[in-house]
Amino acid sequence: MAKGFVLQPNLVILGFCSNDSDPPNAINKNGLLVAENQLKHFSDVNPRSLLNQSRLFVYLKYLFKQMIYSHPDIARRFNVSFYLNSRINEKNWKTMKIVIKQMADLCRSRNIKFLVVIFPNQIQLHSKNEENKIQHDMAGFLQKNNIDYLDLLPKFIARKHEKLFLDASIHPNRYGMIIAADTLVEKIQA
Repeated sequence: MAKGFVLQPNLVILGFCSNDSDPPNAINKNGLLVAENQLKHFSDVNPRSLLNQSRLFVYLKYLFKQMIYSHPDIARRFNVSFYLNSRINEKNWKTMKIVIKQMADLCRSRNIKFLVVIFPNQIQLHSKNEENKIQHDMAGFLQKNNIDYLDLLPKFIARKHEKLFLDASIHPNRYGMIIAADTLVEKIQA
């Protein structure tokens, strides 16, 4: 398959969130749910791929997220940032970085600006700065590879007492998206 663009943009924006390294799910010949790129290497299966198929697990996870997002002090007690930060050491996180670099290189080769917008996770708004390793790791990778980026975490932290996310979700609601859009416009116009 040839790499390229159907259109000739002058800017490509990649929205990035901490769960973007999670592999897609597929069912192998034995009926087991595994990541599509890991079907040949069952020992490399990401446990989240399997667990996220359990309706009970998904429901319990939803209840846990509701509790954490409505009580940030509980999130600090459970050290939920550790869960997010553990992704940095996963094989899929490293693979995702390679793909992002390839995207940036392709854009550079075509004289197209490439911008990565890093969206925060709701839990990060109530974490100490040093606990947001996943954000720092991605920003460091982008800086090292001379890839332009916009980290939305500071803007979201400034308004953390507002409801910026969908219930029990890592996805911003319309107010969170307005912050993202306004910040993006500022960055592009600068």
